[in-house]
Amino acid sequence: MIRSIGRSARFAVPALSLALLSGCGDANVRKLSVGIPRDSVLKILALGSTSRDSTPNVYREERYLHNGQWITMLLYSKTGIKETLGGDTIPEADLIPVVLRNDTLTGWGWEHHDSVAVANNIVIKPRGNK
Repeated sequence: MIRSIGRSARFAVPALSLALLSGCGDANVRKLSVGIPRDSVLKILALGSTSRDSTPNVYREERYLHNGQWITMLLYSKTGIKETLGGDTIPEADLIPVVLRNDTLTGWGWEHHDSVAVANNIVIKPRGNK
């Protein structure tokens, strides 16, 4: 009996870890689907926000033109705080990157963000690990 519990735990822990990482632990991010357009991404990320801002819950937006393609990095935070000089800041590791190419969602999470940055020679800000 104890051996079967050990086997179940071995499979349950990685599955739970994968579920948390794929959704980044946020209900809005879990609603995203690769291939949806920018306006749909922004509507999903804004769920639960009372802000009238055009990009609610987007802490910072970075846009890069590379080989005729627009690459957009939306740094999402459900706090509604925006990056400002001298204002409140959120550690990079606490943000969830959402990546678009030509205003179409390609993916989210730091692993996806970093792979897109490396593939397109984009210099990224250092971040502490959580």
